[in-house]
Amino acid sequence: MVGFPALCSFGMSPSSFPSSGDSTEPRAIQNENTNGLLRQYLPKGTNLRIQDTGALAAIADELNDRPRKALDWDTPTERMSALLSPG
Repeated sequence: MVGFPALCSFGMSPSSFPSSGDSTEPRAIQNENTNGLLRQYLPKGTNLRIQDTGALAAIADELNDRPRKALDWDTPTERMSALLSPG
């Protein structure tokens, strides 16, 4: 089953979430933006345990194929591919 880590966009993991309540931190802003994007597909409070894994994977793919200003308009998928490619 696809869980929360698979739905996180590139660069977002629980360890990168802000440690304080300061909403002006770039990571906090990125986290709120990611939450907003996810809520276009999954309303707040949605139980991910009962969701179809194929549908969750499709959401993750769509989000990871969106260009991001923070990545100089590359997609997370493009950045991850560049990091993982040999040479």
